[in-house]
Amino acid sequence: MELKPISFEKWNLRILDQSLLPEKEKYLNLEDLSSIVDAIKTLKVRGAPAIGIAAAYAFVIGIREELSKGKTIEESSEMVIQNIKASRPTAVNLFNSLERMKIKITEIVGENYSHKDLLNELVKEAERIHEEDVQASRKMAINAFPLLKHVRVVLTHCNTGALATGGLGTALYVIRHLYKARKDLLVLVTETRPLLQGSRLTAWELEKYRIPYRVIVDSAAASAMEVFDVDAVLVGADRVALNGDTANKIGTFGLAASAKLQNIPFYVVCPFTSIDSQTPGGKLIKIEIRSESEIAYFNGKKLVPDPNKCWNPAFDVTPGECVSAIITDRGVLKPPYEEAILRFLGR
Repeated sequence: MELKPISFEKWNLRILDQSLLPEKEKYLNLEDLSSIVDAIKTLKVRGAPAIGIAAAYAFVIGIREELSKGKTIEESSEMVIQNIKASRPTAVNLFNSLERMKIKITEIVGENYSHKDLLNELVKEAERIHEEDVQASRKMAINAFPLLKHVRVVLTHCNTGALATGGLGTALYVIRHLYKARKDLLVLVTETRPLLQGSRLTAWELEKYRIPYRVIVDSAAASAMEVFDVDAVLVGADRVALNGDTANKIGTFGLAASAKLQNIPFYVVCPFTSIDSQTPGGKLIKIEIRSESEIAYFNGKKLVPDPNKCWNPAFDVTPGECVSAIITDRGVLKPPYEEAILRFLGR
């Protein structure tokens, strides 16, 4: 069974609203730029690859809206790009997708295309970005298998499955691939505070795939590694710097440090497009700080005395020295990461 959490149909971006899972499975048809940007901001669609795909389709819809108002292609492109960029600042896939769409416009405009032809070509480019992500997922799973074929217990963080991508996944799809090879696999799923993407989303996917799992609170992870004799930790990435520093869901750094102390391999699984070779190190990655209300309230109930006294970073940065390998669709990168990344880029 394959999920289809994001698709483009009849000028609507159709997404599975992840903010309602696991209680309710509801698909939304988003037909204008503002609704897509809002869906990205409010995590109705989330996960670096999925955000990149949504951004590409949002670009097409936004260009269509602006052209219908009589704006020039150049004016439309700049306005739409700035609007989408403001939605989430950390995931590099969003910026990569927008850059590709901008380049495509430049190529098309020189050919004297009509607006209709322009939009059709932009849709095709967005669909290519979507399909490339699906193919990248398959390649990552294949590339990961030699490293992980011995694994019996794996720990994962946040959600890195179909919901976070174009329909298959990064780290969670690798886990699915492993499960086909050995049915005794057990997956430990951190609940992933404050929005519970592990317990709400990853556990929901694992139920769908009928893969054995246990949900643990984030603060139990270090103990769980010892008690369950964890063989490997697998996580995704929103951005990887040239030196291997990795920005991922808040809590990843702690997992990596615990894994290193216990001599457990810690693997980052991401498409090569998530690697930002223009950023030398993790300290230069902009980390999104989200609303205090995500910590202060749950289902409308106040959890802390003063909601203003909260700090809510969406991501942290794991030093490259804590990462055993970065598994990508192009191959497995091992330290020293700068040399490995530049080699893959042919530099």
